[in-house]
Formats: sequence, C-alpha cells, structure tokens
Amino acid sequence: MSEKLFSILEKKPASTKNRGLHIKIKSEKPTELGVIFEDRRDGDYNGINFRKKMQEKYLKTKTVVEKLIEKEKVSIKKTKKRIKIKKQKKKRMPTEEFEKQRRKAIKVKGKHNQFIEIQPEAVKLHGEALLKRIPKNTEKINIRTSNYYMNNREIFTSFINNLFKPYKEVEISEQNKFSCDNMGDSGKGYSLMKQQQIVRDYMNLYTPYRGLLLYHGLGAGKTCASIGIAEGLKSANPIIVMTPASLKDNYVSELKKCGDVYYRLKQHWDFISITDNKDLLNAFSVLLHLPIEYIQKKKGAWFIDVNKESNYDKLSNMQKFSLDDQINEMIKKKYKFISYNGLRQTDLETEFGGKTRNTFNNKTIIIDEAHNFISSIANKLKKPKSLSYILYQKLMNAENCRIVFLTGTPIVNYPNELAILYNILRGHIKSISFKLDKKTPTKVSEEIIRGWLKPLRLIDLIEFNGTEFILTLVRNPLGFINNENNGKYVGVSNVENSTLTTRSLKNKIKRLLSDNKVDVIKITDENYEALPSNLDKFKMLFVNENGTIKNINLFKKRIMGLTSYFRSAKEELMPSYDEKTDFSLIDIEMSDYQFKEYEKYRKEERDQKKRNQLKKKKAKEGDVYSDGTSTYRIFSRASCNFVFPENIKRPMPIKGNNIKTILDDKNVNEDILDATTINEKLNAVDGKYDISDVKELQKNKIVNNDGYKRDIRMALMELEKGGANYFSEEKLAKYSPKFLQILKNVQDEKHEGLHLLYSNFKTLEGIGILKLVLEYHGWAEFKIKKNSKSTWLLDIKEEDMDKPKFCLFTGTGQSREEKEYLRRIYNGEWGNVPTTITDELNKMNPNNLLGEIIKLFMITASGAEGITLRNCRHVHVTESYWHPVRMEQVIGRARRICSHQDLPKKFRNVKVFMYLMTFSKKQLESEDAVELKIHDGSRFDENRPVSSDYALYEISLQKAKTIQSLLKAVKESSIDCAIHSLSNKKEGLVCYNVDTKDPEKTSYKPTDAINDERDAIADLNKEVKKWKGKVFVLDNVRYLLKPNTKEVYNIDGTEQIGELLNLNGKQKIKLF
Repeated sequence: MSEKLFSILEKKPASTKNRGLHIKIKSEKPTELGVIFEDRRDGDYNGINFRKKMQEKYLKTKTVVEKLIEKEKVSIKKTKKRIKIKKQKKKRMPTEEFEKQRRKAIKVKGKHNQFIEIQPEAVKLHGEALLKRIPKNTEKINIRTSNYYMNNREIFTSFINNLFKPYKEVEISEQNKFSCDNMGDSGKGYSLMKQQQIVRDYMNLYTPYRGLLLYHGLGAGKTCASIGIAEGLKSANPIIVMTPASLKDNYVSELKKCGDVYYRLKQHWDFISITDNKDLLNAFSVLLHLPIEYIQKKKGAWFIDVNKESNYDKLSNMQKFSLDDQINEMIKKKYKFISYNGLRQTDLETEFGGKTRNTFNNKTIIIDEAHNFISSIANKLKKPKSLSYILYQKLMNAENCRIVFLTGTPIVNYPNELAILYNILRGHIKSISFKLDKKTPTKVSEEIIRGWLKPLRLIDLIEFNGTEFILTLVRNPLGFINNENNGKYVGVSNVENSTLTTRSLKNKIKRLLSDNKVDVIKITDENYEALPSNLDKFKMLFVNENGTIKNINLFKKRIMGLTSYFRSAKEELMPSYDEKTDFSLIDIEMSDYQFKEYEKYRKEERDQKKRNQLKKKKAKEGDVYSDGTSTYRIFSRASCNFVFPENIKRPMPIKGNNIKTILDDKNVNEDILDATTINEKLNAVDGKYDISDVKELQKNKIVNNDGYKRDIRMALMELEKGGANYFSEEKLAKYSPKFLQILKNVQDEKHEGLHLLYSNFKTLEGIGILKLVLEYHGWAEFKIKKNSKSTWLLDIKEEDMDKPKFCLFTGTGQSREEKEYLRRIYNGEWGNVPTTITDELNKMNPNNLLGEIIKLFMITASGAEGITLRNCRHVHVTESYWHPVRMEQVIGRARRICSHQDLPKKFRNVKVFMYLMTFSKKQLESEDAVELKIHDGSRFDENRPVSSDYALYEISLQKAKTIQSLLKAVKESSIDCAIHSLSNKKEGLVCYNVDTKDPEKTSYKPTDAINDERDAIADLNKEVKKWKGKVFVLDNVRYLLKPNTKEVYNIDGTEQIGELLNLNGKQKIKLF
C-alpha cells in the first residue's frame, strides 16, 4: 500500500470508547428500606438475569453531540492488522446540555466489571427522588464562544475584551454587596464573584490557554477563583494542589466553602444507611466520589438536601466529625496535595514520577503562594540536579496540562523570578524544524506549504526559510483544531479525543511533503523560553543599569494572556494606611561604644569583600543583585540592633575562630547566626535550600555545631542574670539605642492598642534579646502548655498575671497547634480556643481588643506570611531587608479585610515604624570613620556614609523601583485589564492593546526572547497616525467615532470595538 494512501487514511480521528447503555433498573415491588429504586418500565424485570446477560456482551450508549462549524474530512487510521473506518468525533456540546445529559445516568461498575447506568430519577431516598435533593443547576461557564484566538496573536486582546464585555458592563461593582457583617458566609448559596467568573470562563475545557497567574489583591478570593477553575476542569484531568505545608488546611477549608456542592458544610445533611443494596452503593460511590470500601466501612454516607434549611449547626460533635471526615475523603479523591517546602529526594519518585515520567502531564496544577515556589527555583538555576530545578523542567515540559499560580506578590527579590513564573505558565515554546532537500523538482514556498498543511488543521505557526530550505512549525495545543470562515482564520476550537501525538504529527507531515515530492533530510525539535530565566540575560534585555525598565512592549507581548489582575473588591473594609503619613522611618544615632564595635565588624566585612573580588570577576558598581544572598554584612547588621557588653563576648558559630575565618565560610548567613537547624532550613517557605543541599550542610562545621547553640543559651542567661547592667534605659542607650526606642514606642500611651514586631534575627540580636529587655521592664511572656492529660492550660506565673504581655511566634520549640492558639488568643477569636484556656482568659478580661491579654506579637521571617492578625494598630519593623516584599508581607499581617471591624472607627488604622541606625557628627569626624567614609557611601549620595541598616534599606528601595515597573507591565497586559478599568485607574494603568484586524499576525517569534524585535526597532517600523475622535452616545453608552471610517472605539480611544452601521435609518454598532 502506498505512502500516499496511508497519508489519506491517517486523517481519521481516534474512535470513541464504548459508553454503555442507559439501563433503567427496576423492581416489580419496590420496597423502602430508607432507599429504593422506582419501577419505571412496563412488564417484569429480573435484575439477576439482566446482569447475567450483560456479562455476555458490550453495553453501548448514545451520545448527544453538537456538529462542528466546519466538517472535517473523514479519515482512516492505519493499524498493524487492519484498517477500520470510524465515525468522525463531533464538537462537545455546550455546558448546559452536557450537564443535562450527565444528570440522566449514573454509570456504575458491576462485580463482573460490566458497566451499568442507573437513572438518578429511579433512585429514591425515603420515597423522594434523589434528583430533588441536589441542586438543579450547577454553576459552570457564563461566556463561551465557538472559536478562540491563541494568546500569541496580536488580535488576542481585542478578542478577549469583546468576549468578556458583559463583565465590563456590570463593572465588577460587587464591593457594594459586601460588609464586614456578611464576610465569611460560606453557606450553600456561595457563588463566584465576577473576577472569579472571568478566570473560570477564560480557562476551561473549551479554551486553549495553558496557564494563568491569579494576581489578585486582598479579599478578592483568589483561592476560590482557582477552585472555580479546578472544578470546571476536574472531569478531564486530576488536580494537584501545591502549597506550603502550613497552608494546606487553609486550601481545604476554602474547598468546603466554594468547591463542589458536596464539599460545603453549611447545608442540610442526612446520613443514609446503605448495607446490602449493592446498586445503590455503587451509585453513591460515583455521585459522592467515595470509595465503595469507605461507604461499607461507615455503613452509609452523608447526603445533602437542598430543599431544606441547613442543619449543620444542629449536628452533634460526633456527627460533624463524621461528616467532615467524609468530605475530606471526597476531596482526597479529586485533589492531590503536595507541600513544596521540605520536599525530600524520595518525593521525586513518589510524587513527581522520577527522572523518566512526568507526573504533571494530563493534570491541572494549582500552586498557592507561588512566589515562594518560584523563589526556590530562582535560587537553584545553577544547580540542575537540585529538586527545585528538576520540578521547573518538569512543569515546563508538561503536556496537556493547565497551571494556575496564586500570589499577591509575583516578585520577591530578583526580576528574573517573573521569567521563571511565566515560562512555567506558557511552557516551552516547542517548534519542529524540517530540513528540506533543495533538489526537489517541486516549486516550494511558504504559501504553497501552507496550502499543503492547511487540511491538517493542527498547525499554529508556519515559517519557511527559502534560503536554508528549513520549514519551522508550532503545533496547536493538544485537542484543538484551526477553524475558518469564508477562507479566513477565525481561531481554534476543542475537539474531544483529538490525541494525535507530536511524533505522529511529524510522520504525517513528512509523508505529506514526500507525496508532494519534497524530501525531508532532518527533523529537529527545539524548546525555547518565553523569557530568559538567567538573571544576567533578563537584566540585559529588560532592565537598565539604573533600575528602570526597557523593551517593555516586548515583555508584555511575551506574557500576554498569562495574567489575571484584580486589585481588590473590598478595600474600604480594610483599616486605613497611607504610606506617606502612616509610615515612620526612625533614624537612631549609634552610641560611641556601639559605633566602635560596629566598625570592628565592618572592617572584617570590607576585607572579606576585597578577598572575594580577587577570586572572581568584579560585579558592576551599584548592582543591587551582585550581593545576591543574605551573607551581606551579617555581623554589622546584627550590631546595628545590639552590641555585647565588654564582659560578655558574643558567641561565635565556630568556637575559638575569628570573624575572618567565619566570614570566609561560604555557608555563613543570618541563619547561621541564629543556629538554624538543617530541618528548619529545608522547611522554610523561601525555598533557599532543598534536599540537594543536605550533604553540603551536613559537612559544614557551623551548621552542626551544638556547642554554638549551647553558647547562645549561656550568653542569654548571663544577660538575663545581669539585667540591671545591660537593660536599664541608661545601659540600653549604650548597647542598643534601637531596642530602647522600640521599648519606648510599645509602652507609649499614645500608641494604644495591639502591636506587632518583626525581626529577621531570632535568637541573639533580635527577638531573643528583645524578650529579655521587655521582661526586665515589667513585661511577661504569654505562654500556654499541655499537661499530662493533653489538656491545654495557661503557663503564666501568678505574679505575672497583671503585667503587660507579649508572645513569641518564631517556630522554635513551638508546635503548630500551640502557635495557632496563641494567634487566636491575640486576635480575640476565643471561640476556637480550648475552654480550659478561655475560662482563665475571661477572668482576666473579656477580650483582647486593646491588648488586655496579649499586647505585643513578635514574629520572625517564618511568621512574615501565611498568618492573619486582627485589631493590630502598630507595626514595628526592627531592621530593613534585602527586598521590599518582606516589609509588605509584615504590614500585610496586620492589615486585612475587616481585621479591625471590632474596634471603634477612630482605631481602625495601622501605623508602621522602621528603625535604622545612623552615625553622629562626632563619630564621622573620628579616626575610626576613615574607612567608613571611603567605602560605605550611600547609593544615592556617595559622599554621605551610611550604616549597614541603611545600606540594605537603599538596596530595597532600588529593587522596589524595578519591581514596581515590571509589575505595572504585568497589570497592563492582564486579560482583564480593560474589564476592571475603574479600579485600574487608581493605579494609572494603561491597558496594553494592539490595533489590528489580522487574526494570523503573531505577537512574537517562536524562539527565545533575545532573538525577538526590540522596542526601539519596533517603534521605527511603526507608522503613527494621529486622528481626532468624535464622542457619541448610543444606548446610554459613550463611544468614540473615527471620522470618515465609521470605526468605533472605546471611549479612551485605545481599542477599536466595531463599526457604525446605518440599518433602516437606525444607527447600530456591529461589534468585532
């Protein structure tokens, strides 16, 4: 048989699977044992005989389908044994019809592995049809179209804006519906907000879009938005949810609020006993997604009844526990949870398919707090064997997957973190190159090749180099075909069961070219990144030396269609905070003693920098990313907080070693100063370390020095014992002017209410010594403990009961349960605290609104994200950090939606204090300041020496400038930028759009961004035409009319939306 015939035959799509017949199971005399099957057919029915017959033949069912707009040619697939002609697979029906048909039958598997479909209306519970107990309409997709333009097309933004125009018309005004009184309602009536509906309608079974970043502000419900996407896709692919370990429970809680209707607690529940009815057992197993073994073990299952009021609050504790256990089991059936911090090498095999398989293929992947996950990859780009890098490559290469990222802070530290994030969402840009034989007798051109390949309807991009005779192709996403209208490309649509592999596609194209007498010499596959993940390459392409952004339009083109941005639906419900008036930068002069100690450390750090510069190429002066880790000035930074007195030597990580030796160790950083353990490093949310670092850390003497930890404890004990000599106001002015100022601020009567304090240092120069300072000045630590009977009790001495109190939330020596109870007590959420504790609290005060129980909440980096605090009015940031995100995260702990609703209006605000050390005029004129004035000038004024405190603050400010510019580009290129125009105006955003009518013109080349056209060249090739528009009103909507063309634009003039027609004397806009 000729190759040409095979080429024709292979066009046949794959056959459909057997679906099974719709079988109505009946009983001649239905009996009610809580549950019965209704008799729905004439004549006798013997279930046993029927099932025996079903074992002897296949069961088939009819499928209701909808025709494609354009018919495909019938094709036949080649097999080894024979050729079968199979019916063409038609387009998936609309969601409403699909749901209607789905509800007609429940497919269950019999004990002989045959499939039987049970009509839900035939199932009765206590005499009532099962269907009457469940919701009539499941919320699915509001806005659909028959064809979608890929997000690599210039026309994409206009297409999306017009598609989602109905959402713009309602202008996302739902904030008016919300108040702090109805926040948190999670009853059965939960429905997605508009910004959540948009992303669900953007990413679903019918759209070709692979990935999406949900860059949503506080209170916008990004978790529920991701769940809306997942619920719409779960029938197609399993779902993987990756979170920090501490946030898994939070995601599960949100599933019970806005997930599948069967996950929601606040509705009417009945426990249905199922013992010997196997058909019903199978039916419930399918409906509830519960293993049969689970239902048998529980002797039944909980089932909802939407016709009745919620009885959840009336259930006993045992019943609630049973119901919650069932829902957790149902969730586990559909959602697989992986904690991405603290992963071990064994997880590579068990969770991610090892080195050969890719567990992300054919999955929907949701990654919460994605900035931490991305940061872990950014830290490991130069370590290809690290687990973080391996996961990056697996996600990039994953096929037939959907990926959703959730974060309110897409960049943490490095600008190339955005590149990593968007590369994962877009996946590798995969091209296939065919090197063709130039000796072909056939005339070959790009237009001719397009004609040959057009019937395949599977090719997204085609380029032909006539000089090199190289044909380059990019295929459509799996399952999507090209469509045309009157010969014009109109986008792609989904075709069910279209599973032609890339390998098969290459063979098909090769045969097609051969049939046209064009031989293929070589076929190569190329994988490209949407953006350069390498930091230096990213900066070269997008960041100027002064931190400003360049080639911003190139950046926007490359990330188009990958972001949903929504500021917030409920900003007015947050406590007030204006950075211009509510942020205080407190400059504190060093004492003379502190200055001398500080300069000792700085001299060693300067010498270390010189030694490092001799070993490697010198970084560019002023590059804020050259000192890319927290090893930068660690000792002098610590001494800005506190210097040890003359008679107590600061413990050193390696006993007996001098500072020079310690600084030269490549593993030294602020974690080492705090004696952080290996497990604590691996479990940290910032992802700096993963399992690939363990061997190196185990070898390191500093990390495994138990003597250092003992020396720290001894130093703290000595300081505590001689408190009067070190912690009085007079002595603090000498050893720690910063801690003295913090003490004054937290005790200031003008600063009424709750306080939050953050320090990057946990033990000595941070929380550890601050704790001793507070205790010396009449404060007490608020502690709780478990007794021998595992009962939680207060752990406070009688003499400390009336003292103002602070609590620690640092992770050291505290269980997760203990930390959570401390947070709830501070927040005043006592309903979720054991009564053995609350009974004692109520004797002290009925609430903690103004700090009557706990006044000060002290956290380190581990508490900087992932927790919510209430009623906190004063935030103290002890020292600056490498990047601005850390401070934003700390402030974000105190400033949440409705976090201050229990306070009087005058107290619904947040004040922030940051403490930075400076030098006195006398100190700068001393001999000790010679090196300081030469080497430690400000980044903004080299003639002004600054402390390590200020040096980090300036680095943070410079990074903030770059981050804000990049994030503005992210927001302006979001899919919903034009939809949320009212909220976007507050930020001065101008939504990105290309004025084009050409549906085939692409935004960028299918290659690395470095090879794409720079903005300067693009601007030269751009013809600018100026025109004046005429404003007119039609149907109470204002538009802009372009003279002499009848072209209609939005009122901003940034996007053409249609043309003005005159029909029978009436004006009408024909939308594109």
